Amino acid sequence: MVDEVYVHTGEAALFLKEFLLGSGFDAAELEGVSTHSLKSTILSYVAKGNYLPLPDRRILGHHLEPGDNSAVTYSRDELSRLMVKVEVMLQDIRNSKFKPDDSRVRRIAEQTAEVIEEVQVSESEPDSDDCSVADLDRSDMGLEPERTAFDDLTIDNACNSLVHIHSGVLHVLNVGGASFVCGRKRTKNYCELERTSVPTDIPVCIQCAKSLP
Repeated sequence: MVDEVYVHTGEAALFLKEFLLGSGFDAAELEGVSTHSLKSTILSYVAKGNYLPLPDRRILGHHLEPGDNSAVTYSRDELSRLMVKVEVMLQDIRNSKFKPDDSRVRRIAEQTAEVIEEVQVSESEPDSDDCSVADLDRSDMGLEPERTAFDDLTIDNACNSLVHIHSGVLHVLNVGGASFVCGRKRTKNYCELERTSVPTDIPVCIQCAKSLP
């Protein structure tokens, strides 16, 4: 397996140099060029756009914590789900939804505006629980408002769901995955459940739960 990785990396480096030579660079300029710069760029972009959390960025960069080696090895294809996120990022770049070369201030402003817009949409819906403190806090009487538990979802719904990275609320995806059952659009502010998370502690969108068959 290790030998295969090195072979593939070497082939990629040769392809990169051939591409740059064909683009007008001199061979002498490419002496120190390798694929490591491509790796750095991808890791930088997914961090700038908040597409992957730190543990996933470590895996994408082939830097594993000692205790994660066995889990990643036996999963056989851990990188597939990360490649999906990378492809989503590349599509956003093509569609000018994400501009990694923008200044830090501009990126923060755009991402903040998107979060504020989602919060405003949530607050405009009376029954929405996204970013709503009222649906997450217990009252002084010890009574809990209407709330859907993770255990109430079917296995299919639980597997076909994403969590909002800021509110922590879980939403169930529609068929096709472009939007959620509650009507909200799927954006880069939603991610898969962390492996270390406790599902029973995660609040579920009430609108999603009410709309499920």
